[in-house]
Amino acid sequence: MYTVKGALERSEGNFASAIAAYQRSIDLQMHLCKAGCPKLGIEYSLRAEAYGMLGNHSQAITDYQRSLSLLRTAGQSSRDYLRIELAYAAVLRADGSLAEAQRLETEAQSGLEKLRRVQCNGCTISAESFR
Repeated sequence: MYTVKGALERSEGNFASAIAAYQRSIDLQMHLCKAGCPKLGIEYSLRAEAYGMLGNHSQAITDYQRSLSLLRTAGQSSRDYLRIELAYAAVLRADGSLAEAQRLETEAQSGLEKLRRVQCNGCTISAESFR
């Protein structure tokens, strides 16, 4: 419920309220599951995005690092992990860490392309199959 509230606040440009809602969600998740729960990784990434929109790059970077660390347990090649890595790279770029941002973007784009190829291998249907 707090995650949805945070998303609504963020969509209305109320980033501080979104951060507060995401914090409540993080607190509840920590109470409900172990501290290393991958769900927390998603929550931290949402809060990081809101911090980034406020221009608080240092806190956004901290939250993205926490998020990626938690999601790493689910596998670095997961789509969520790679998309969050791209968002993290954008904040690093905005903060002036251009080389690190470029490295992460390249790795994440490559990983997403690899996932797409693996998932779509042989999934096309030719016109002949409809006859």
